[in-house]
Amino acid sequence: MSPIVANHFFERGRLLAAELKLVGVETTAFEREFDEVEARLASKSETRNPKPERNPKPEARIAAGDSAIRDSDFGLHSDFGFRNSDLNSDIATLRDLYLRARWAMRRLAFRNPLLNFDRLLIVKRFGQETYPDVCLNHMPWVSRPGGDLCVLTLPGPEEAPLVKNLLNGRLGPGHLHGADLRWDAKRIVFGYAKAKSDQPPEGWLDRAQSYRLRRTEEPIHIFEIGVSGRGLRQLTRGEWSDLDPTYAPNGDIVLVSERCGTSLQCNEYDKDETSCNLYSMRPDGSGLRRLSVSKDGDYLPHALDDGTIGYTRWEYHERSWAYIQSLWTVRPDGTQADAIFKQHFVNPWSLEDVRSIPGTRNTRLVCIAAGHHTLAAGPVVVVTPGVGINEPRGIRIVTPGVVPPEGGMDGVPAPEGGVRDQVGYYMTPWALSEKTFLASYSFGTGKTGLSSEIDAAGYAIYLIDVFGTKELVYRDSTISCFT
Repeated sequence: MSPIVANHFFERGRLLAAELKLVGVETTAFEREFDEVEARLASKSETRNPKPERNPKPEARIAAGDSAIRDSDFGLHSDFGFRNSDLNSDIATLRDLYLRARWAMRRLAFRNPLLNFDRLLIVKRFGQETYPDVCLNHMPWVSRPGGDLCVLTLPGPEEAPLVKNLLNGRLGPGHLHGADLRWDAKRIVFGYAKAKSDQPPEGWLDRAQSYRLRRTEEPIHIFEIGVSGRGLRQLTRGEWSDLDPTYAPNGDIVLVSERCGTSLQCNEYDKDETSCNLYSMRPDGSGLRRLSVSKDGDYLPHALDDGTIGYTRWEYHERSWAYIQSLWTVRPDGTQADAIFKQHFVNPWSLEDVRSIPGTRNTRLVCIAAGHHTLAAGPVVVVTPGVGINEPRGIRIVTPGVVPPEGGMDGVPAPEGGVRDQVGYYMTPWALSEKTFLASYSFGTGKTGLSSEIDAAGYAIYLIDVFGTKELVYRDSTISCFT
């Protein structure tokens, strides 16, 4: 373990411990472990730099509202005086010390009282490979068939979760396309794209085949099932794709649909590519009606804590061709549709997959900063619309080491430092608080730039926070997993 890596875990661990102390978590044993590992590392140095005197305890500074905590405030910049010969002489000991520090950090992270649940609903599906952007994710062949709705039972930081599959092949080959858990946690609504076999159709990666595939592949439909796995029923039918449903607070189900019958503005007539608007229906699938009107498209709706529906609007009116995806809200009855953030500024080019943050009364929202021609993948950000609808300073970046796969990135890093990634992309963030999140993450495939976020089986579920925590919750090595 290099001194830089060691410093990272000591610093992040002590910051998290300081935060958890404020909510009554006993952290003494974990801090002692950090101290012991740090001392062992220091003792292996032949020439040690003197440690600077530490500034006031971090927990006191956090309680006082100090948002300018720096690495140096923890006295963690000593390089321990290691020489290459020292590092190479005792690999086993260094590995043991690394694992001690990592296990202490992981166990501490899972003591967070926000993790006061033992089951977690996830979606297993292969990531989108055809047309890697949100405006064409409603084509039913964009992902390979496979996956399931799954309930994880979480035994703790040291054991792998238990997995319960809810569909178990009852809908035949295909893939899930959006899912939402009802407020009472009794039922799940989801989109499902049925396939003719467990292999994608011929020509599925060739956009020139869209016209043919739209006439030979079944559209995506909405289904519902109980969390027990019983009560599976189909809610929508017909020639149009319906997907990405969310339970509205009035009891209706809001969904994305291409029933509006409009075409992409950049479409070529021989491809027959549609755009989507928001629709709603009663819980039994009846009363389907249109909620939004956009010639360019509305996508990825989620019910927010104030009862409105948050979504991403793709709109070219009075805009460039590129940086035009903004955050909007609409009431479940279709009234008061309006932009709330990023209506007229450039970077990031898009904000997508917006969700509420508990306890903030929608003054802050979590989402993904993405590109124009990309999946909803990139850094996890917290937006504060009250700073100004067109004010990039309203973006706080939780994962400042990650950038969108296309376009630039404005905003400010989380003052606590955030997660220090150097590669990869996040998707489907779920806020436990304004500091702690679940999200799907892929280390990437080694590519950068446009389409580098495509990783069919590489996304796994992580616990992250603004203090630098990044702990694996669940991974399936054969398929991607999404919150």
